[in-house]
Amino acid sequence: MRNRILGAAVVGLVLAMARPAFAVDKIYSPNVVAGEWELEYFGTRTFDNHADKNDSEDHEFSVGYGVNDHWATEVYALMGKEPGDGAASVDGVQWENRIQFFQPGEYWLDSGLLLAYTH
Repeated sequence: MRNRILGAAVVGLVLAMARPAFAVDKIYSPNVVAGEWELEYFGTRTFDNHADKNDSEDHEFSVGYGVNDHWATEVYALMGKEPGDGAASVDGVQWENRIQFFQPGEYWLDSGLLLAYTH
């Protein structure tokens, strides 16, 4: 009975501290291939009847490299354009590192760590 009360208290505490969820825009695989180069582009543009919301853009250009069997690194150029502006401008840069803990299939879960710094 004590364990049930403790469990209910923990669940209640977690629910009381809940915060709004934000959508994830990317899902990463932890698997790293040594020597593999990556070149990626992600982009969005808005279409709206209201001029103050129409033609907003976000762009991400990236180059990545698999340094060894457990570590891959990637550098992004982050660009954006507000409605009514002429051209997109560089808003920042991001450095991302993916670390693979185990070889794929070695355990029941392929796990890793993603570290990113944005300036």
